[in-house]
Amino acid sequence: MATPLLSKKTRGALAIDSKKSWVFTNKTQKIIAGFAQQFAYIVEEALSIAEKEKKMIDLSSFSDYLNTLRICKTEQQLLENICRVPREIIPSDSCFLVLVDGEAGQSYLANAFGFDELFLGKIKIHPYRSISGHVMKKNEPLRLTDIRGAKGKQALFNPDEPSLDARSVIAVPLCDNEKTFGVLGFTGKRRNQFQSFLVKRSEIIGEIISDMIKKIRLEKNIALYKEVKTNSKEEDKFSLIKHLQQILPERKKAGRQISLLTISAKIRLESDLGINENTSEEISEHLWFILSTFNKAGDILIKGDDNCLLLLLENSSQEYAETIVSRITKIINSSPCKIGENDIEIKAIVGDATFPHDAESPDSLLSASIRSYEHSEIELD
Repeated sequence: MATPLLSKKTRGALAIDSKKSWVFTNKTQKIIAGFAQQFAYIVEEALSIAEKEKKMIDLSSFSDYLNTLRICKTEQQLLENICRVPREIIPSDSCFLVLVDGEAGQSYLANAFGFDELFLGKIKIHPYRSISGHVMKKNEPLRLTDIRGAKGKQALFNPDEPSLDARSVIAVPLCDNEKTFGVLGFTGKRRNQFQSFLVKRSEIIGEIISDMIKKIRLEKNIALYKEVKTNSKEEDKFSLIKHLQQILPERKKAGRQISLLTISAKIRLESDLGINENTSEEISEHLWFILSTFNKAGDILIKGDDNCLLLLLENSSQEYAETIVSRITKIINSSPCKIGENDIEIKAIVGDATFPHDAESPDSLLSASIRSYEHSEIELD
């Protein structure tokens, strides 16, 4: 005799047998059915508890992981540890981190763990034909149970990437307010390796990582700004000229170019707010934090005359400088400056000059950049 194990759905069947014939009566069947019902409830509760336990995060592993990130003193240390998410938290085979280059505005693979890390730094992110690009563009999480479809494998980074042992994927955006500046992704070697609840867990990790990256960048920018404030404009300009005197002959010999940008901003409606020394300092500090995202290794950001900032782009060209000027202008114009209790709209004034096209000496490069700035200021008025 057999009876189903029924609760919210059929979980199986309970069966008994006997070597004798005509042993089971209607009364026996009712007893077995009642026993099966109680057994089904026990099974249902056990499965429910198991499912909840599976969804519960391992607090010990999570705490250890966060502590590893918190002790990082530099952004490089932080990036090196982000992808080492324990399997107790996300049961993945590999993890990857994609970030946006603040200066070039292009995405790149910042770190990975579980892949063949030898290809790190050689991978480019395709903005449209990749999973990373899709998450970056849509600014929303993505879970794919199988990236090997009938039309071929979907690329994690770009269609020409090397063969990666990945079958299923979870990828979540890293955001600063509503602006996406990166992607955190997890891959599995098996189809449907990640259950849906892991998407939310990945989002939580992504939010924490976003805050940590923003915090460590802000601390770096504040430290740099405090260091710059202790220097006089004359000291900064002298150091810049001396640096240019050292590198320009080498750049000319190698046929390489350097660009110097002069940057400041004006309040859109000056009648609404009086300009004073404190106001100018607040605008200068606001611009510093914006421009520091364009300040790559080898570049120099210093104070100039009349509350201007000077940004030296060591590996540049005329075309590249024009692109950076356009991006800086757009970002400044769309980023209100906090002055007192008010968010004040400002207008960017940017001038640029490139060695050796516009000038062939340090002093003439600085003068050419200032002339370009003054021309932009006249056009703005």
